[in-house]
Amino acid sequence: MLAPPAIEFARRGRNHLAFQVAGTGPPDFVYVAGCVATTLAWDDDASARGFRRLASFSRLVTYDQIGMGYSDPIDPSEVPTVNDLVADLEAVMSAAGISDPILFGTHNGAAVAAVYASRHPVQRLILCNGWARIPVANDYPIGFEDEQLDELDVLDEAPARDRGATGGVERDESQPGRHPLSDEPSA
Repeated sequence: MLAPPAIEFARRGRNHLAFQVAGTGPPDFVYVAGCVATTLAWDDDASARGFRRLASFSRLVTYDQIGMGYSDPIDPSEVPTVNDLVADLEAVMSAAGISDPILFGTHNGAAVAAVYASRHPVQRLILCNGWARIPVANDYPIGFEDEQLDELDVLDEAPARDRGATGGVERDESQPGRHPLSDEPSA
């Protein structure tokens, strides 16, 4: 049975981000959780079983988003945007020596993984329990109403109701690589 891996720290600016590496790979598999302390999830039997399974065929990297687990707390006056969370993921990937991962993003981690994949090469992008867009629309009745978005306007600098599927973050075409949802090179 694989014991919980040692906790390491990546640094971005003044923030320390806790991460763990298990398994040897290839491939490199990066688990981008939502608001979950993955460093503490190794203590949960079901989560640890899933992590051990992933580490059995990959080099698994898990990390705590800022404000979660052993990562530094969030400064309430500087709530992180999606871009900040992507920059945190970039710092963790750099510290772990990963450049072309399989990304698995869940919950708000799905948005972080998707934006990362729009800017960097990835082998595969797997999204679970993310969202297609944030605001309610005729074809998306489960979205948030304007009043709710006014209260949730912490994901990005643009008003939440103007975001749509990308959270107000544009694809960086200067980064070569495959489109995250295709095996074809991006144009």
